[in-house]
Amino acid sequence: MPYNQTNRIIIESMPEGKNSLHDLIKKTVLLILIWLARQKLKQTRPFIIGITGSIGKTTTKEAVFHLLQTKFKVKKNEGSYNTDFGLPLTVLNQKSGLNSMQKWFKILLKGLGQLFQKEVCQYLVLEMGADKPGDITFLRKIVTPQIAVVTTVAPVHLAEGQFKNLEEIAEEKSQLLLNLSTESWTILNHDDPRVLKMSLKTKTKLLTYGTSLQANLIASQIQTDLNGLTFTVSHKNEQQVFQSPLLGKHQIYTLLPAIAVGITQGFSLAEAALSFRKFTGPRGRFNLISGIKNSKIIDSSYNASPLAMRGALEFLAAQNVPRKIAVLGSLNELGITAEQHHRAIGQQVASIVTLLVTVGKQAYWIAESAQTHNSQPAHHLVRGRLITHHFLDPEEAGHWLKDKLKTGDLILVKGSQNNIRLEKLIKIIMAEPEKATELLVRQGGEWI
Repeated sequence: MPYNQTNRIIIESMPEGKNSLHDLIKKTVLLILIWLARQKLKQTRPFIIGITGSIGKTTTKEAVFHLLQTKFKVKKNEGSYNTDFGLPLTVLNQKSGLNSMQKWFKILLKGLGQLFQKEVCQYLVLEMGADKPGDITFLRKIVTPQIAVVTTVAPVHLAEGQFKNLEEIAEEKSQLLLNLSTESWTILNHDDPRVLKMSLKTKTKLLTYGTSLQANLIASQIQTDLNGLTFTVSHKNEQQVFQSPLLGKHQIYTLLPAIAVGITQGFSLAEAALSFRKFTGPRGRFNLISGIKNSKIIDSSYNASPLAMRGALEFLAAQNVPRKIAVLGSLNELGITAEQHHRAIGQQVASIVTLLVTVGKQAYWIAESAQTHNSQPAHHLVRGRLITHHFLDPEEAGHWLKDKLKTGDLILVKGSQNNIRLEKLIKIIMAEPEKATELLVRQGGEWI
């Protein structure tokens, strides 16, 4: 079963007792939730869209929802309720009971009550997460999508007890496509060879997207800066210019699958383009926030992976600003490849920024590598044109950085969530910290 940070909050915060009793309670609650969710789905019979992938699935889910809700009654899983507990809670319109057994009992009663309430739900858009082999297979026992979307296969969740390699990740993601009806749709990223290969496993209708001229849905003439993203989409004999407030070329891989879903449901490219002019991504996913001293913060604090980190740094490198700063946190769950990936990021960032702040134990490899490739030993001093400083605590890092910021600075903030929590740093350097609840991730009571 998927076991990410959201799942820890949902499950591990249940009242503790003896381990066997605790496990029994969790399993019993989960089984009841799944049964109730299945009954609810039989009643509402929504058209289900399942989205999985190593990177970009949350923003893709939000983009699909944003487009479909312009014409239909649509429901989605909120936040990252993309797990064995999260999916049935979404179907039943319930939130986690956290550490209250009384709340969990009420959730089950309310879930039962949902079976006696009429609900109009034409489309159900579900992000489906996988932290280890078997996760997608389990989620498929709860829902069967009419559209299956796979975004990317990338090095994530490689720690002990998770995936062994990229091939295992691809194999698990591909489980979303199995045994779908021939009238269903599969939507795949043509630019990712491991994702494209999944087309061999399905007999559904197929729509691919990417920058490759062999894709069915092609993005070209891609331009991006701090004002947003512009690109042209071609499908069959139709072309359309898209403009979006999203930042970074990598965002085409969240918008293209949403456009593809729209095409399968009768949307024209012009209708999709009009909708996405107003689409902003979820909090903590590469959003621009005003910082103190007229600085600008690229908030990518929700999570991080090597591939996403490289894309973020490429965007930072392309910006014409007085000074570029990177605040980079550790990348979790990389297993034996952790040092290799952190050092590669350090090499990349060394030629981009003049101030590098790293947060988290493993992030020290980033700082050390950056200084090495700046031809100077790693230390908390000015070395050549690059300054590095390393911290274990994000708030300590935030207070240090606050005093160093200058007018016109552009600060990229990106790192993993567990034990890093770089939104705490952003709250210290943002121009309007009173808007933290509105603008930043993980501001709920279970996180604060």
